[in-house]
Amino acid sequence: MRETLSQLRLRELLGEVKTRIEQVIDARDRMDGLVEAMLTVASGLDLDETLRTIVRAATTLVDARYGALGVRGHEGGLTEFVSEGIDEHTRTLIGDLPQGHGVLGLMFTQPQPIRLTDLADHPASVGCPAHHPPMRSLLGVPIRIRDEVFGNLYLTEKSGGQAFSEDDEVLVQALAAAAGTAIDNARLYEGSRTRQAWIEATRDIATAFLAGASPETVMGQLVERARTLTGSQRVFLAVNDDPDPHGDDITELRIAHLSGPDDRPHPTTVATDGTAIGAAFTGRRPRRFSHTDEIDLGTPFGER
Repeated sequence: MRETLSQLRLRELLGEVKTRIEQVIDARDRMDGLVEAMLTVASGLDLDETLRTIVRAATTLVDARYGALGVRGHEGGLTEFVSEGIDEHTRTLIGDLPQGHGVLGLMFTQPQPIRLTDLADHPASVGCPAHHPPMRSLLGVPIRIRDEVFGNLYLTEKSGGQAFSEDDEVLVQALAAAAGTAIDNARLYEGSRTRQAWIEATRDIATAFLAGASPETVMGQLVERARTLTGSQRVFLAVNDDPDPHGDDITELRIAHLSGPDDRPHPTTVATDGTAIGAAFTGRRPRRFSHTDEIDLGTPFGER
């Protein structure tokens, strides 16, 4: 009897040792995975590719089926949403990108890690749009750059239908810290390249003027370069032909040049009264808008 109990105890001890060894191996493997993920996200300087790499590394690190990185805009909403795991056909069926409502938006107002077993049970949940794959488990972690929230990393559907663990949360938080540094470096590099491109464009325009090129030719070059450098869909140059440039009775501006993706006919003038273009002209200062849906930009944009 005593021998039987000793054998049972030995088996229990061996089982405990085996479990402990497996835990140590798993912890080591996960730490190796974290280091590899950190090195991966820090390897590039292209901002868009860096964002995609962060999402891919995070999904691999915690065995998530879907991942996304939502970039925070100036007004607190989403300005970019980089996702992984959803094929292009499904993405097309889903339609517009998320607007930052529900649990996704909650993390912008309360930038803290969030871990849910069932996303639908959260009070802030607003459900998924049509054609969106079902998602239950969620792990969300903010990405900070110099104490400011750049965006949030969202991971859903852990493999095997499991819930994300506390260890998963710790790993993704560590990855998010490395991601913040990588994004900051990529932005600095991109900013440096952009500034250099603007300097070169300014130099080329000035050189063309000094070389005696016609104003019409130079202005056309200016519009084309501005469209390229800003990544805009359309750019137009509206000028005032009135000999008194400070006159208060100017009601319209002439569209001297327009650059866009097509050659469709466009209006030749833009009104100054009640338009954003007019406000920029009469106010003598730049105007920038995040959304143009409810802004009268004038006929060159509004009628297209």
